[in-house]
Amino acid sequence: MTKDVVQAMWANVRKRFMDKVQGIEEAELPYKLEAMSIGQLLYHTGQVEYLFADWYLGQQVTEIPKVDHANKEALIAFLQQSDAFLQQAMEALSEEQWHEVVPSKMGDCTPIEVIGRLIYHAGMHAGQISDIQKHYA
Repeated sequence: MTKDVVQAMWANVRKRFMDKVQGIEEAELPYKLEAMSIGQLLYHTGQVEYLFADWYLGQQVTEIPKVDHANKEALIAFLQQSDAFLQQAMEALSEEQWHEVVPSKMGDCTPIEVIGRLIYHAGMHAGQISDIQKHYA
């Protein structure tokens, strides 16, 4: 798998995720079924993108911005920033680096595997958000 393919896959998934986010009403952000609200799930998604860019892709993050989980505009801006940070980290990797195993707090993984995990992660939380919305409908 090449760098261009991985980046294209991420861009496609991230666009679909952001389309989902755009459709969320601000009044829905506090909705939750268990521990995390929709707003918290959105924040967490961006937070993990920052962390994985730091841990696995070599893009050092000094501090992850804090965002009001009940403010849709702020969450969208945060998610755009986390995506830009991640994409910058992906772009900086050489083709060879995409296949090198990187040790981290969560275990050893190649950058290609990391993006696969992030794709799964975004999809999983999009599904949880849909379940929460259905519960309140």
